[in-house]
Amino acid sequence: MKELDPSDSTATLDFNLAHIHENVHWFQHVGTTYGAFMDALRSSQRYVLMRFLRELPRTQRKALLEDRLKTGRPFIELDPRTQYPKDITFDAPAVSLVKQIWFDHQWLHASFEDSRATDRLGHPPVDACSNVMADVILNACDTHGFLSPDYNADSHVGARDWYFTTDRTIAEVVTEIDGERVHVTSVGLMECAASLNELQWLQGNMIGVVAPDELKRIVQARIEEFVGSSYSIPFKLFHLASDRPRTRSSTLWLSLNLLVFFALNPPLPPRILSRPREPLTWPEVYPPIRFFMGLRVLDDIEPISDPQSVVEMQRYIADIANATGLEYCGDVPIPQRKYTTAEWDAASETENYPLSIDDELIIQAQLRVERIPDRLPLIANFASCLQGKLSRQFARLIFAHEERYDFLGPPLEFLKNGKVGFRGSAAFGNNVVRSVAVSAALFEFACGAGKFSLAELPSEVGRGDNMFRFMEDTLHHLIVETDNVYK
Repeated sequence: MKELDPSDSTATLDFNLAHIHENVHWFQHVGTTYGAFMDALRSSQRYVLMRFLRELPRTQRKALLEDRLKTGRPFIELDPRTQYPKDITFDAPAVSLVKQIWFDHQWLHASFEDSRATDRLGHPPVDACSNVMADVILNACDTHGFLSPDYNADSHVGARDWYFTTDRTIAEVVTEIDGERVHVTSVGLMECAASLNELQWLQGNMIGVVAPDELKRIVQARIEEFVGSSYSIPFKLFHLASDRPRTRSSTLWLSLNLLVFFALNPPLPPRILSRPREPLTWPEVYPPIRFFMGLRVLDDIEPISDPQSVVEMQRYIADIANATGLEYCGDVPIPQRKYTTAEWDAASETENYPLSIDDELIIQAQLRVERIPDRLPLIANFASCLQGKLSRQFARLIFAHEERYDFLGPPLEFLKNGKVGFRGSAAFGNNVVRSVAVSAALFEFACGAGKFSLAELPSEVGRGDNMFRFMEDTLHHLIVETDNVYK
């Protein structure tokens, strides 16, 4: 966190608020079962494609890559109107199958992240969803070595009946606010929580830095900006559902963030790899539905009395789980692995940049976050850790810029001069950037059109030809020269 600069208080304030917002997203990413699942979906999607490519002769792999680089035509061409794969019925059966499996991963990812995508794409079929979930479990166990008490990677067919077999389609959440039809989405829940953390920090940490009247003006302006945005949809619904006399204003935002955190921790792989007693359904695993079910029981839950109490936060979430009858998996240990990666060091991987390095980075981040004592405030309501007694407990983790804390915050951060810096070592940060670039390049190879995009990378990293050459060279290494990417 940077100190406020009296000569440029607005810019410094915006910087600190952005810092808080992105840290919240980082912990949503590595500290929830939903975040782990979305990463695992992408990993499985890459695994499906690379496994298929490994089975082709090298000359054919080379021709596919060269065609993509020269013509800009993707391996999986999507219809711009429908966003479905084009003309896959004319492909060879194996090619058609891998394109469909890849697209089914994409379809499920889009549906989980933002159900508005189903307005355009429709709802993914039940059998496609079940198959993709089984592929995620297969990838977690076979590629990343996670152990399941009920699943053997050599006979993974059984996992296909763990999810959705009694459902017809994904059950999106659509409601009305002020007469307007709105979707409640997983990404909307995450953005709402991140924005509320900004407001909490403003109210709790600006005293003494700016004059009281200026503080009120800043807070009011930020609240109005938030309420006027789509990020406020969960807040408005919570406001309507909660019993205001019973819910103190000092804990209102915290209570909402804890409900969001509950919604973001359903029983999803790869964090949960045990066979359910009955096939899991959308209401059990889909964050927006879990959020709505939590709203319905708010009147049955005792409000939080102490916003700085970890025990109170834990109790509040447990009460939501008990009242809804839904499983909360935010405190379930990460599954064991066949091999230990305790000594794994991203900074040492400086030559080949294996495709799975960013997958492993996320796994390592999850493992390290799991080891933090009383971690709930840090990952469920980050702003709580920047004030009061919790700030003393978590200050070392939040403010440290040491290599041993590489995984306890976003690897990259924007500096006050607009440049991009690394929280830890330069070698670690450079490797993160390159591994993300490789994963992005493989996605572009699969379905992108034209020149590879570096939109996911900071602008100064993506400028010039060096990164493009690196991506092309690495793709050649992975697709053409390497016969077996995965163990």
